Amino acid sequence: MATHEIKLYPEHNEQQQLPEINPNWFGQWLEFIQLQTHAFYAELQRKYRLRRGNHLQVYCN
Repeated sequence: MATHEIKLYPEHNEQQQLPEINPNWFGQWLEFIQLQTHAFYAELQRKYRLRRGNHLQVYCN
């Protein structure tokens, strides 16, 4: 048999340290992605409408 042991898991008496996670981080990241996605598709839609010459829309710059 082998004379050395390979430890795959920490011992039960060792305290496993988990990184501190801001509970608001996930919500903020989701909100950021939502806003960016909405702005991106709104810009695509605006360019598409302008390119097609849809004059029913009124654009204010």
